[in-house]
Amino acid sequence: MRYNAIPSVIYTNPEVGAVGETEASAKAKGYDVEVVNLTMNYSGRYVAENEGGNGIVKVIVDKKYNRVLGVHMIANYASEIIYGAAMMVETEMTLDSLKEIVFPHPTVCEVIREALFEVK
Repeated sequence: MRYNAIPSVIYTNPEVGAVGETEASAKAKGYDVEVVNLTMNYSGRYVAENEGGNGIVKVIVDKKYNRVLGVHMIANYASEIIYGAAMMVETEMTLDSLKEIVFPHPTVCEVIREALFEVK
């Protein structure tokens, strides 16, 4: 078990979900990271179900090994989505492998997939 892959949730409105390293903790550990911030408005379903609402997702990627180190989100549904991000951290899959996973459409969790495709 990787203790850095244990998800946490704050049940507020909107919810907060987090797993893995933060940008600051990853840098403090010596990782060379790329950080992608996306609005939840990348998810059409999120927009349709959260009128006037907005949220964010932040994905921290290890540039050396091309894998997800952490995911943090503020949005309704964060508690329902963060487990998938926890599996990405736990399994240490590369971005190339993660990009091959088919996400159901339309779903709110697709915003994480969109973030993976934003990594340079």
